[in-house]
Amino acid sequence: MAFHVTDYRERVVHEGVIRASELAAAGELRIPAQPNGYYRFAAELRGDGSSSQLTLPFIVVFRYAETYGSGGARFGTNHPYYSDLLQGLARDAGVYWVRDWTLKWDNVEPAKGEFDFSVAEEFYGRAARFGLRVLAILPDPSSGWASSGPPELRGKRLGDAYAGLWYLPKDMADFETYARACMTKFHAQTQVWEVLNEPFKTQGWSLDERYHEFLSAAKRAGETVGNDPRIMRCGLVYFKTDRQANAAAVRMADVLSEHTYPTYNSTSRFLNEVAGVDGFLRENQLTTDIWVTEYGKYADDKPHYNQALSKHIMENGSERLATAYSVKYLTVLFSHGASKVFFHLRTWPLGLNVKSHGVHFDMLFKYDAEPHKFFVAANAMSWFLAAASGPGRPVCEKGPVFAYRFGGPKNEVLVVWADEHDREPRLLPGADGLADLQVYDMMGGRLQELSIGEEPVYVVAPPEQIDRLAALLAPER
Repeated sequence: MAFHVTDYRERVVHEGVIRASELAAAGELRIPAQPNGYYRFAAELRGDGSSSQLTLPFIVVFRYAETYGSGGARFGTNHPYYSDLLQGLARDAGVYWVRDWTLKWDNVEPAKGEFDFSVAEEFYGRAARFGLRVLAILPDPSSGWASSGPPELRGKRLGDAYAGLWYLPKDMADFETYARACMTKFHAQTQVWEVLNEPFKTQGWSLDERYHEFLSAAKRAGETVGNDPRIMRCGLVYFKTDRQANAAAVRMADVLSEHTYPTYNSTSRFLNEVAGVDGFLRENQLTTDIWVTEYGKYADDKPHYNQALSKHIMENGSERLATAYSVKYLTVLFSHGASKVFFHLRTWPLGLNVKSHGVHFDMLFKYDAEPHKFFVAANAMSWFLAAASGPGRPVCEKGPVFAYRFGGPKNEVLVVWADEHDREPRLLPGADGLADLQVYDMMGGRLQELSIGEEPVYVVAPPEQIDRLAALLAPER
């Protein structure tokens, strides 16, 4: 039997040949321990004029959950996994947050004053069992009975929502009562409450003119709960014309929600997109915590024909490429105000799937629970940035080299890459004189030297060494 092991870049890291009789006698095949990363074991057994092949992926990751728990977790998912196996694996890798959709007004209060939290109780009980952190969302402005919309619209689809639920409620006091009931019921399990999801669906009313009423109602509801709930407002883009109203909504809320589904662009181009939020906040002298409550960049090296449309596969390329871009983009986000990122994934088998999105809608796992390459990278990023204090700080953003610095109680972390297509990694002149540098690839595998290329790398070192490295990267600072 001939066998070999390849890494995430499809480089052979181990190979060998063993007789079938020797393998049968040993009862197992041992291969040398590998650094953190994504690997694929392939073997071919030949004999008697026939052959058979076996391919088996495996990963080596950091024990994030055992080491850090949920306290400093940066990552979550926009929906829970319905599989306990996948939910546990995601949590163990550092994906501790989940965005809760069980508190839709039409579901929990189907008739005025009649509350049914049975589904939500199941969700929150499961979240507690897994030790997850929860972002609660009050996603719709109305319920069926409270809506000011025409009765004939009840149940009529509006994209992924219902038209009748996106009219204003006949009485805003009813929304406040609903919000208070939810917060009273689950205040012990969550402290962050998002008010309306993607409100571009408004029917017959302007977000610019009326959104503050929903924020005010949620804040008043929270004041009666007693655990100082944090109110999250929707993204800046949903306000169409009134910049003053947009700024006022930031001041009213504690957290700003943003969504992004980046395409393959240069880091400079992505920075221009981020600059829209940065510029608005600076212009209005605002500071706020930003949570990216939906992030998605999907790729699948071996997609099943039922899981993605060919157009999606052609546009998104390889898992390795998508992973590298996501690590870059996430680093930029964490260095420009974002403190949490939620990966948007399928709710299979109960919702979003290929029929509505034309995509294998999960950055972490395939449908058969095999981890994607990004799963390993998300674990590595969780690990290296877990002990970081606060947001990252840009070291150089002019290009082609980009670097961002994250603090820590002892060592600091520098994330660095060169935004040049097909550039081979190059040694940084002068870096060989720096002691105590620990360098890792984007999967968490230890490297012997600091070479800067298109794939981001992590440099872990004491602050004074990071100072010297930053001076080499951006001497004009």
